Amino acid sequence: MTVLILEDNLLWSARLKRTIEGLGHRALVASPLAAEIPQADAAIVNLSAAAPNLDVVVTALRERGIHVIGHAGHKEREVHESPAAALCDQVLTNSQATYKLEAALALVDIRV
Repeated sequence: MTVLILEDNLLWSARLKRTIEGLGHRALVASPLAAEIPQADAAIVNLSAAAPNLDVVVTALRERGIHVIGHAGHKEREVHESPAAALCDQVLTNSQATYKLEAALALVDIRV
């Protein structure tokens, strides 16, 4: 499976990339502000990113058939209830994105 990491935090992107590759998947890192987003089976989006219009980004990913997993801090209730979060297939806390990512990726429906 190819997993796109849309992240503007270098520490998070490196951590998620290591975890995804450790699970045997291919990881691609891009900024949520990137003009062109690569194709993937799933995308992990930092809902706390400073990027404007994350809901537009999430909508574009979903329209391309990409399963979207959003994440934000467990105390960031307003982020978990944001328009972008509502559009995600799954929303995780940062802790879940770190320790339960394998279970979240198992829910991705890969169409061959």
